[in-house]
Amino acid sequence: MKHFAVFIKYKADLNDIISIQDIHRNILKQGVENEVILVSGPFEPRTGGLVIMRSESIATAKDFFKDDPYLKNNYAEYSFYEFKPGKHQPFLNEWIEKN
Repeated sequence: MKHFAVFIKYKADLNDIISIQDIHRNILKQGVENEVILVSGPFEPRTGGLVIMRSESIATAKDFFKDDPYLKNNYAEYSFYEFKPGKHQPFLNEWIEKN
């Protein structure tokens, strides 16, 4: 598996973001339940957010977000950065090494 940091930058008014955030968060929740997403959350101040995830490729990582309402409504811009986990807490070993 490859690992990605996904930066989400809001392009819409925060009220528009908040109006559909429950749908967005449900998609992220599914990723957590399926062990694809390690952690996600909004920035402070609310200008976007961050997702740490794993996927077979950048294409499948991008595909995960295809139904995200922020993306579908052009409310946010997504940037994907592949990284190789180095130093980490031991409790992350299984998630990082899982194929």
